[in-house]
Amino acid sequence: KKKMAQSNIERGRQRQMPFVVLVVLALFASYAFVQNQRVVVIAESGFVRAAPIEVVEEESQSRGSSKEKESTLLEILRNDVGRRLSTQRTKRWRKRQQHAEVEIDTAILAKRKIIHELQAENQQLRNEQENIIQKRGEGLRGRAKYHQRVDDVSSLNQEHEPIISSPNPVENVVAPENIDSRNGGNKIKYLRLINIVSACTLLVPGDGSPGDDWLRCEKDTNEFDAQTIFQVTPSHTRTGAVRLRTQAGAGTLLEVVPPGEEYAWVVRAQEKENKNDEKERSSFEIMQGVSLRNVKTNGCITIIRSMDSTGRVENVRAHGNRPHQRQAGPCTTPFASFQMQWLSDEIVQQSRINLAQKAKSENDRLKAEHKAIQLANKLWQNSTEKRVIAYGLYGADPKYCTGAIRNSELVHTIFPGWTTRFYVRRDVPKSVINTLRANGAEIVDMGDAKNGNAIAGMFWRFLVADDPTVDRFIVRDSDSRLNPRERAAVEEWIQSKKIVHSIRDHPNHDRPLNGGLWGGTKNCVPNMAKKIHQFSNKNSYGGDLIFLNTVVWPLIKENQISHDAYTCKKYPNSHPFPTRRPPNYQHVGQVFSAADQPRMGDINGFMRGRPIPLQCRKHPEWKFG
Repeated sequence: KKKMAQSNIERGRQRQMPFVVLVVLALFASYAFVQNQRVVVIAESGFVRAAPIEVVEEESQSRGSSKEKESTLLEILRNDVGRRLSTQRTKRWRKRQQHAEVEIDTAILAKRKIIHELQAENQQLRNEQENIIQKRGEGLRGRAKYHQRVDDVSSLNQEHEPIISSPNPVENVVAPENIDSRNGGNKIKYLRLINIVSACTLLVPGDGSPGDDWLRCEKDTNEFDAQTIFQVTPSHTRTGAVRLRTQAGAGTLLEVVPPGEEYAWVVRAQEKENKNDEKERSSFEIMQGVSLRNVKTNGCITIIRSMDSTGRVENVRAHGNRPHQRQAGPCTTPFASFQMQWLSDEIVQQSRINLAQKAKSENDRLKAEHKAIQLANKLWQNSTEKRVIAYGLYGADPKYCTGAIRNSELVHTIFPGWTTRFYVRRDVPKSVINTLRANGAEIVDMGDAKNGNAIAGMFWRFLVADDPTVDRFIVRDSDSRLNPRERAAVEEWIQSKKIVHSIRDHPNHDRPLNGGLWGGTKNCVPNMAKKIHQFSNKNSYGGDLIFLNTVVWPLIKENQISHDAYTCKKYPNSHPFPTRRPPNYQHVGQVFSAADQPRMGDINGFMRGRPIPLQCRKHPEWKFG
């Protein structure tokens, strides 16, 4: 009876569907109606299951028992719900993606609008600049603009009729007529060239430095500077071509060194003009009124982008900018386009007067410098100190051997009363050592090439500080040259009574002490040899600089004086140089080659045209030191 009663209760529960189940069924029916599908709903054991009827019928036919059908319906239901959830997630993702794409498109449109506004502003500035250039009669003698675009290939491979630029008539400007010999004219014309991108002016230094004859482009040039003026005459090797002769120095002709030769593509001033080949090197066609194409190489004179962010001085070549530095420079780039200022005879005459005055000023400076040296020599001759200039020398490199010999000669005129001392390794040629001895130098043998006495050669010259017989010393590099500028600085150090002297005369000298630009007095650095032996990096590259600035500088910085041309505000007790820098920008510590020529990259790449800080000048008008 109990079992029958329980069975009846169970059957009653199955027959009675609660209100909640009815609601669920209604929801399923609504969903099916919206989706336009027929569903089957199964109510069994308190569970409600629903699935599309087509799917249920199809799957039921492949099943056997009712229990299997029930499990099949469950599986189908779960899969269907999963598919629907996945579809909903996909729709939501696509909706977000569409929204993101709309935002990106909106941002792109905004950026394009900004770009168009900037382009319009840039064009407006260009128009204003051209208006200013047209109105400037004093600073800019003429204007430059593109008359026609020239194709790169055609400008190099086809014959073009050169066009002589004729600027708008302004005050003191002579029209460039009758330059072409075909017209029967022979009137001499003068020209100045200003690059339209860098706003720098082409010039040949003409300062007398050997090898310093390469064309450059500099800013802040003087209107009456003869270095920037070129005489324009017809060429006899190419009809319509011209030659450019600098008005500074010896008045040499511009030429382009052809590919395959040393210094290929360099534009320089040379006097040779005998052979036809050399005449072609110095012949140029004026292309489209703004560019100069060399007849020999087909390369246009081009400004090479400077690594120096200030852009004060630019190199000039007849090849293109990277990556085309091995090809003839095209005439179409702005770096090969120049504002051609045709100058009046009055301007040229004034430039010659200025050049003569500059030469006289330099001559007066040299006389005053020589007189000061003679006066100092008399004072030095009365000194009882033993004074030594210490060098390290090892190997047979002519750069250092030639420098050592040259300094052993210069010491007698620039540092009279001083003795050069060379700490040498045994692989230095005997002929060099014999010459040094003959010139009065002291030789200290530092052993053979293998042991080097366990101290790197750059440290040997510091050992002079441990010599009790030496009262005062300076340390120098063999590849530099003694000069009057450092002599005057050393004289001020002696008068200051400080125990150590430091020199910083180049932008790359930016450190407290430089290996070949310092000096000291007896016992200024006690136990120098011991300190060197204890220093762990003495055999590494640049170890001498690390040693000086980490070991020596802390010991002497409160009792030193320095002469500093660029970083005088950075280091304590820095003073300006007592003499004015020569026009050729030579500096204390300047490196020279085996041919006894200065390394011009140190000057052109860092110093030329770069004013030194006002605080580092002895006089405000000493703009470059």
